[in-house]
Amino acid sequence: MYLIVKKMTTSIVIEGKISVDAVLRSKYRKVLTIFYDVAKLQRKKNKKRVRSLKQTIELANSKDVKIEAVDQK
Repeated sequence: MYLIVKKMTTSIVIEGKISVDAVLRSKYRKVLTIFYDVAKLQRKKNKKRVRSLKQTIELANSKDVKIEAVDQK
């Protein structure tokens, strides 16, 4: 999972579920877009990952953040 954060006059990319969640909860950074890999969710035995991603998406939706499903390639 990746996200793009607007920081003053530049944008940075942050990678990883825990980091993404931390930035989403921060009141000091403006999140522009979250990208997540669709293929990882389609694998079998990923119930925990799907639930975790849904929580992140709900948090992003509550903050009006754009969310895009992408292919890892």
